[in-house]
Amino acid sequence: MESHLVLCLGMSRAGSTLQYNLARTLVERLKAGSGLGFSLEEGELRRRVESIQDQHIVGVLKTYNRDLNWVSGWRGRVSILFIYRDLRDVYSSQKKKGRANLDDSNLEDFITRTNSDLDVIEKLRTTHRMLSQKYEEVFLDLGTAARQIADFLGLQANEDDVAVTRQLNTVDAALAEIGRAFSVRQRLVCHINRFLRKQHQSGRAVASALGLKSVVRMMIPSNDIVSGGFMLHPDHISISRGQPGKWKEELPECVAGRIAECFEKWLEEHGYT
Repeated sequence: MESHLVLCLGMSRAGSTLQYNLARTLVERLKAGSGLGFSLEEGELRRRVESIQDQHIVGVLKTYNRDLNWVSGWRGRVSILFIYRDLRDVYSSQKKKGRANLDDSNLEDFITRTNSDLDVIEKLRTTHRMLSQKYEEVFLDLGTAARQIADFLGLQANEDDVAVTRQLNTVDAALAEIGRAFSVRQRLVCHINRFLRKQHQSGRAVASALGLKSVVRMMIPSNDIVSGGFMLHPDHISISRGQPGKWKEELPECVAGRIAECFEKWLEEHGYT
């Protein structure tokens, strides 16, 4: 068997970690390979890819670095997993995690970046094997999503394998993993950091100004620490527990309307209108 590189290239805050974990859980349970984690840096991505080059296994890697120049020397199979979500929910989730400004001042940046990302994915679709999954369907039926991934990757998964994969990747399982992996202090610090990012302030700067040296040492951005193989950070799960359609309660009408206007065709084609 030649080595098989599985790239999870889904949208940020659209279930890309969930899709990665479904694939990784299946691969590791079947002893077919392992998860390779997440990275954006090209050199690190090359190193992780090269680590399985001649091992004749499946390696599952998550990244948002979609130019794929770092895969140029790969000699095995390449498959792509992509997950998408209502773009209004994507933007709303990014706001809750401090990745979009509360005053929506960077909405146009989000629109430009998302247009670019979608263009790249469409080009990759013409050159690579790709399984696209709709977040809302994955969220509602993890078992079916896991079965789709197993079949796409050619994994011989039975019903027990699929059931265990589903059970290990529920929202409750993710919250339990976060509780095991991180102390209360770590989780609290990450929530404080997120709040400060929303206020356009640096947690380190604020703590330093207050003379709280012990807090300064704790001020670690939430996405810099993750829990083992599951790739979860301390505040990964939002208060809405990933429920689809929350944008209707969370976004101003003008913001939701602007996203709908810019992505009218895409939203219609993917069943969001």
